[in-house]
Amino acid sequence: MVPIAVLLLILFRTNQFKATVANSDAKNTNTNLVVDNEQGDNSNFDQSSIDTAKLQIPIFMYHYIRDLADQNDTIGQGLSVSPSILAGQLDQIKELGYTTINFSDLEKGNLPEKPIILTFDDGYQDFFDNAFPQLKKTNNTATVFVIAKRLNDEYVTKEEIKSLSSQRIEIGSHTLNHPDLTKISAERMLSEISESKTILENITGEPVISFCYPAGKYSEPISLEVKNAGYHFAVTTKPGIADLADSFELKRYRITNESNLGRILK
Repeated sequence: MVPIAVLLLILFRTNQFKATVANSDAKNTNTNLVVDNEQGDNSNFDQSSIDTAKLQIPIFMYHYIRDLADQNDTIGQGLSVSPSILAGQLDQIKELGYTTINFSDLEKGNLPEKPIILTFDDGYQDFFDNAFPQLKKTNNTATVFVIAKRLNDEYVTKEEIKSLSSQRIEIGSHTLNHPDLTKISAERMLSEISESKTILENITGEPVISFCYPAGKYSEPISLEVKNAGYHFAVTTKPGIADLADSFELKRYRITNESNLGRILK
């Protein structure tokens, strides 16, 4: 595989990729992907060789895609986006000039002028039933973080995962059982991280390169084990634009029915 830094450099110098210089202010909300064109070879996406605030991209975080009848379920409401509202959000993303990609596209250097990543945590059945048809209809892609030992009933099945993977939906890992990785033994933590990757790769036949920390709980040693297990990216629940220099602590915007995408992507 050609190193991502080399691909980005080629694209920049041949004027096929339009980049903007990021404001180094941590509060900068510019969501265009921005690239440092002076980076050298970086075949392992070495974070230490990339200037922070030079590679940024918005990542959206979804959970359930459903209409929740119980208005008193405040937790469920906060985790749910109506299918009709998702459809409107996909239209708005396009109107704002953004193109959806996934982490595999990012690694390969398949980058449009204004990329955005849509992530769906937990791999609920309603992603397959409600979100995927809309994504497919509008030619959008996404990344679904699957809990590897929850592949039935409320969650997507193995056959559905195969189908999704074959139709431009990236499958990422959300561990085996969704535990708080900071409160379990080191041995179990390693198993949750590495075995989930193996299970999902055996199902899809594709490399699983992205990881999602359950409930956003992680530490530096956990991030290191995620990297050592062979993942290339890991997402958190910290709000804000993702800085690709911190590829194992990527921030995301939590999206709800009330989210103002125009304000987020301004």
